Amino acid sequence: MGDSVPFLVTLTNNGGYGFSLRGGQYISNVKNGSPAHQAGITTNHKLIEVNRISTETLTHGEIVELIRESPESLELLLIGSSASAPTVSDIYEDPLPRFVTIPTSSSQGFSLVNHPAGHFVSRLTPGGLAEQAGLRINDRIIEINKENVETTPHQEVVDIIRLCGEEEISLLVVDRTYDSFWDEYEKTKTVQLLKNPDGMGFAIKFLGEIM
Repeated sequence: MGDSVPFLVTLTNNGGYGFSLRGGQYISNVKNGSPAHQAGITTNHKLIEVNRISTETLTHGEIVELIRESPESLELLLIGSSASAPTVSDIYEDPLPRFVTIPTSSSQGFSLVNHPAGHFVSRLTPGGLAEQAGLRINDRIIEINKENVETTPHQEVVDIIRLCGEEEISLLVVDRTYDSFWDEYEKTKTVQLLKNPDGMGFAIKFLGEIM
């Protein structure tokens, strides 16, 4: 999965937002100390939404105009790695998937964004059912009601959630810490160990069964 995951930032204008665009959707420059820099935006991040409006079909000029229409604050959904995201060196325990159970309602209070790496939570309604249940922005959906949806088309995933006939929706999710941890874990080298009289010199930690 690498670092290409969606993340949401809100910028407050402080003599400008401190970034420029190239080719319409890509960040080409970030001014040191600017609101964009402080929010973790870096060169080559791809802009997906501006103030909840998709930029996928907009021209460069239209995107710039959207930004100029927000003189005080700006909400951006981007794809890339947030500088504030935890790194493997920040992790003290092996991260695990977790279950989030949300009561069914006309609005569960969250939105998903489609990405080649999976289905990610892109937005939460403050105080909504999803946020209260513990769902977080950038969580990646693994299962819905015990059915794996990692390779399910995005619209089908949205329909499963929207048309759920149960009293509650059970989601198995992982966060960016989990993906970052196992991405780095997969880079580990294979080694051959020879047993000495004192044993192999390591222990195995049981992480628990995922049902």
